[in-house]
Amino acid sequence: MSGKTNSVESEKENQKSPARTKPTFVEPLTPSRRSLAVTPKSTPPPTTPTATKTPTRDSSQPKTIIVFTGLDASDVTKRTIKSLSGSLSDDVKSCSHLITDKVKRTVKFLCAIGRGLPIINETWIKQSKGCKAFVSADDFIIKDKAAEKLYNFDLVKSIMSARKVAFLDGWSFHPTSACKPDANQLNDILSCNGGALVRKAPKSYTEKLIILANRSENIKHFKTMGLPVCTTELILTGVLRQKLCMTEFQL
Repeated sequence: MSGKTNSVESEKENQKSPARTKPTFVEPLTPSRRSLAVTPKSTPPPTTPTATKTPTRDSSQPKTIIVFTGLDASDVTKRTIKSLSGSLSDDVKSCSHLITDKVKRTVKFLCAIGRGLPIINETWIKQSKGCKAFVSADDFIIKDKAAEKLYNFDLVKSIMSARKVAFLDGWSFHPTSACKPDANQLNDILSCNGGALVRKAPKSYTEKLIILANRSENIKHFKTMGLPVCTTELILTGVLRQKLCMTEFQL
């Protein structure tokens, strides 16, 4: 810009000067005149807005898969779980959390204990929503003093015990046809607690094999083989306690 100004000023000086006169010298700018000179402003380089990094889920962390038992998930709860990158399932064998409101000896509940899963109430979902991430579930394990007193167990201790060892590991069970729950349901419960189901009736004594039967059934032939015979409470209550109490439930 200063180059153009100097050029224009020179052209005007040439027009005003008569021929054969001494050349007119342009007076150099003094400091005071320099201050009046227009200099181009330095333009700062354009700034690129910094994009906010969106947190991504660590693929190494286990997914949050939730199963409900004894109650249904509300639409609000379903949306919350989805917003936190969790999912709902009906398969207790592959889930990470079980939600209920109290102790219920459902297949899902007994399987969840055997797997050492946190068994929690919906407060955990609400708290997680406020934190915008799933919080530790062990702080929300349900408390049902009436049921714990009735069955003589401590749910927290049973869950922690199951995380260390499967209490039915190495044991097999043969349920009679009259057993409740049925063989398929028992199979799920047993497998989640380390036990195995034997569908075919044994013909001789087998070590660490227990017969499950009702009190009204004829079980003499099993006893003749030397096999222990117990009610299904051995499993149902045993899972709650994470203990095999054969004497208490033996027939």
